[in-house]
Amino acid sequence: MDGLTLLRQARAAGLAVRVKGETLVIHGPRRAERVARLLIDRKPEVMAALAKGAAIEPWRAVDWLAHFARCAERWGRLEHSEAQAARLAWSELQCRWHRLYGGRVPAQLCAGCGKPIGGAGALSLPDGTRVHFANLDCLARYGERWRAAATKALSGMGLTPPPQDGTE
Repeated sequence: MDGLTLLRQARAAGLAVRVKGETLVIHGPRRAERVARLLIDRKPEVMAALAKGAAIEPWRAVDWLAHFARCAERWGRLEHSEAQAARLAWSELQCRWHRLYGGRVPAQLCAGCGKPIGGAGALSLPDGTRVHFANLDCLARYGERWRAAATKALSGMGLTPPPQDGTE
């Protein structure tokens, strides 16, 4: 299998792939681990494809809109109201955007307050960031910040977030 084919599979699996020096950097959902391992096993071919400009294209607005519609339909089939399904689908879009494109905070810093973790207890999050464990405000602030960034990016592509006030 050539590098370009592997990169296409990676995109379909929701992976973001880039090169940093001689390192292949892969971000994405844990369920795509099999594809990530293929990329690693075939690193020379993948690096060559990336060097030729075969980078994984970022999702376009139409991709995000289609994903939102699929998520909302799936939640609707689970007997949620249309408004609830839309809110749940929007949350899924925010999470996906964050996994693919969201900023990361170095592990030695709290993603919520930006202060060093040091010897304090920390909660490790799925995106590789950490927050102070003793102060749940840090977790809440980080969640608000990455969700706001995702909403801004998705809205910039023309998607409209559903009302979050719980009204039907």
